[in-house]
Amino acid sequence: MKIFWFTMLLSGLLFGTPLAGVSAATNTVTSALKVELQSALLTFLEQGGDADGTFRILDRKTGEMTQTHIGALHPKVIRVGPDFVLCIEMFDNLGQRHEADFVMRQGTAGWLVTDVLFDQRDLLKKARQQN
Repeated sequence: MKIFWFTMLLSGLLFGTPLAGVSAATNTVTSALKVELQSALLTFLEQGGDADGTFRILDRKTGEMTQTHIGALHPKVIRVGPDFVLCIEMFDNLGQRHEADFVMRQGTAGWLVTDVLFDQRDLLKKARQQN
């Protein structure tokens, strides 16, 4: 499973986005940092799900628990203040697509997932506007 996700990560990095360096003026993220962040996210996903790969996500509006499965990782990494956001698609048991945005922050032990925005793309857009 780990090899599959690493392959997905590399294909997204190599074919989904240009390999750009750091630029303070344009706020781009280096390829090395992308790999670091996406590797940390993959580790979180491997360790955070059930044995069958299922994730239980609590809907913050309704309080309902949704069982989801990982779909595609997106190669784009977004900076929001000091944090970075990585997006993946997830699918529930009925096959409905959901957007999961993982907020990541540098900690003393490396990169950590500090929040998951599940179907809250509007909230992410508001946060980006304040940057």
